[in-house]
Amino acid sequence: MPLPSVPILESDMHLEPLSLGETKHLMNKLDVGKSTSSEDFPTWVSLEGIEDVCLPLNNIINSMLSTSEFPSKWKRAQIRPILKVACPSKYKDYRPVSILFHLGKLSEEVIINKMRSKLEDVIEPAQFAYQPHIGTVDALIKLLDDFTSELDNPNVKYIQSAALDFSKAFDRLQPAVLIQKLEGYNFNPRIISLISSFLDNRLQCVKYGNEQSQYISTKVCAPQGTKLGPILWLLYSNDLAADGCNHIKYAV
Repeated sequence: MPLPSVPILESDMHLEPLSLGETKHLMNKLDVGKSTSSEDFPTWVSLEGIEDVCLPLNNIINSMLSTSEFPSKWKRAQIRPILKVACPSKYKDYRPVSILFHLGKLSEEVIINKMRSKLEDVIEPAQFAYQPHIGTVDALIKLLDDFTSELDNPNVKYIQSAALDFSKAFDRLQPAVLIQKLEGYNFNPRIISLISSFLDNRLQCVKYGNEQSQYISTKVCAPQGTKLGPILWLLYSNDLAADGCNHIKYAV
């Protein structure tokens, strides 16, 4: 089922196009050590030919921003099983790694940058996962501070804590629910429509050695291996909290 479309009014703010200089700056951050899909060309080709690749990439990104349509080619992922044990006997002995188009990831970074100011207003302070300049160490410091602050109160004899874990958390994201939450947070409708396009009609296959399966569509989840996926999960779970209790959210 396709995701709900988001109406875009002429009065809504347009997404500012990228300059060639901004696109080149993004390309200079490419990591040649990252694997690429067998349908993709190596990352080093983009870096070596940055002057030639920059202009068409800039045109593609700006077309994406003006139409709110994420390029369909970049919504294809190859899943490569990586061994977790020496002698595998079941599928759980493999760790699936999603390999995506490297220029598609740059486009995701553009989307995140367009969301950045709104994200800073929306994401709650107790969120320590996938946040710039903070991580699990900061979450532990906050936890210890909460514990000691409570125990310093002479009327407090003990404290209680509970730990909840989402197994395969990203797989539990429901895109239609996410879109509704983005609307509730008053994100730019063009951004919402672009994210809807990013999540809709994604394809994946499995590649093992020289063998590759057919592509199939994925219906529910934050796409593994993407830069935008963790950000979307933060927004999806942002309102998850227990009334009257201190809470900390983090990822390991």
